[in-house]
Amino acid sequence: MKLVSNIGRAATPISILKQRNFGLIWSAMTVSQMGAQMETVVVVWYVLNLTDSPLLVGLTATARLGFNFIALFAGATADMVSRRTLMMIVQVVLTSMALLMLVLITTDLIEVWHIFVITLLAGLARVFQMPTAQSLAVDSVVPERIPNAVALISAAMNLALIVGPIIGGLLFDLFGPEGAYVMIMSVYILSGSLTFL
Repeated sequence: MKLVSNIGRAATPISILKQRNFGLIWSAMTVSQMGAQMETVVVVWYVLNLTDSPLLVGLTATARLGFNFIALFAGATADMVSRRTLMMIVQVVLTSMALLMLVLITTDLIEVWHIFVITLLAGLARVFQMPTAQSLAVDSVVPERIPNAVALISAAMNLALIVGPIIGGLLFDLFGPEGAYVMIMSVYILSGSLTFL
């Protein structure tokens, strides 16, 4: 009987995923973060293949974080506007940037400066994503479940950090940058759809 009780207590934090809105926003965050981690690997490998320059690889990786200094402003924005709308805008921007990369790669028109601009713009969108998504997630649960919600969000982000780069590398290896960006774009569309619901 004690074992059943302990298992029930251990499963309690996970049961919060049954709450529709929290489950949807948690899934949207997880999927989007997975896409971001996949994209990190794909874009730096692509730059390395394109330029054979470790310096440009480092600069590309840094460009993803170029707007992190406005994170406080992003949090304040998430408090002032509709969080759901802001989250959907972020997903539209991320999807558009992935589509633009895909078009430039497949038409062979891509240049390194394109990658920097696209990476900077996607990084800007991501600055708004995390505070908005976290606020939406916390808003979707009753106050006594907030610690569970925060723990599950943290677990999802850590899972994405581990699994996303592996999937990104595998996609790049199997399908090249074009196939990888098709998947990344699809992941962002899925995340936006979950947010919309």
